[in-house]
Amino acid sequence: MTEKVTSLNDVIELAIEKTKERVQKNHLVIKTLEARTNLTTREKFALHDCQEMLHDTMEELDEVIGFLKAYPTKKGNLRHVHDMITYMSTTITNQVKYINSSK
Repeated sequence: MTEKVTSLNDVIELAIEKTKERVQKNHLVIKTLEARTNLTTREKFALHDCQEMLHDTMEELDEVIGFLKAYPTKKGNLRHVHDMITYMSTTITNQVKYINSSK
């Protein structure tokens, strides 16, 4: 995002983009781990689950950005806001699960 940050939506979108960058880095870390040849079947499944979770997280973050772009700046419907909050909550939960499972 190279434009000026002029609204709350811009701030949220910038934060989401930074989050997406972090998720992409996590994806690369998992890809590196998956390339190891000494993994147990359980470890392989766990890494695969993490990859799916990261994929879902990216989709949900994209949904939130879509909500932000469609959200009127003056007033909006409450359902739209609740959907956006739900997606953000899910992405945070996914990241916490990923972090906890990798310990």
